[in-house]
Amino acid sequence: MANNSDWYPGSLEGEREMYSAISANLDEVDATLKMEAAKKTRLLEMAQAFIAYDENLTLNRAAVKSLGTGFKTLMKGKKGRDPMPELPKYHELTLPAGDFVGMEEEMRAMRRYMTGLFTWTENMGDVLKMNGKETDAPNLNELAPDVKIKQVEGRNVYVSTKKEGMDGIEYQWRVAGETIWQPLTNSGTADAILEIPIAEGTAKKIELRAIFLRKFKRVGIWSPTYNASVGN
Repeated sequence: MANNSDWYPGSLEGEREMYSAISANLDEVDATLKMEAAKKTRLLEMAQAFIAYDENLTLNRAAVKSLGTGFKTLMKGKKGRDPMPELPKYHELTLPAGDFVGMEEEMRAMRRYMTGLFTWTENMGDVLKMNGKETDAPNLNELAPDVKIKQVEGRNVYVSTKKEGMDGIEYQWRVAGETIWQPLTNSGTADAILEIPIAEGTAKKIELRAIFLRKFKRVGIWSPTYNASVGN
């Protein structure tokens, strides 16, 4: 049975696509939609805030990775063979003026306003990437996160998954070969950085798993087990 899924993107990639489309296409759409000027300005500001924050996060993650490489060279490099890399440059974040805390909730309210205008069309939602897709309703008893391990830096594991309309995700970890799972963190976002609590200067092979949360309760089943090597 099909139902209209939650329109708000369930992944960082989807958010990037939507906010980029709003920034690029809202002026053209609004020629027909005719939003209130203040609301149009606010929507553009939210898109700009997301894009600026996302770009800054990407650049600074690369800087952190470069710093980690430099530290390994500093400690374990060979004199005369391994040159010390230049220190990375960190990027400052500049946001539009205003308060952007809780932007997802504000975006939902903004879409309700837009779709309530008699000039709104489904095509506008397609152009702005603000339409949901027709999907089969998930079986909550079988729903499990599909986690992607994007990269590992020291004790930090960068993961990505889709929220599938849930409120958050609970992660657990254990050393490979052990039986007891340890609590790690709850994340309400599609992307997360999981810091594995092992001793500094040690390396471990670990396993991760995840489960969805709704209203602070577990929903569905645990994901498959994912493997990673962490530490130095």
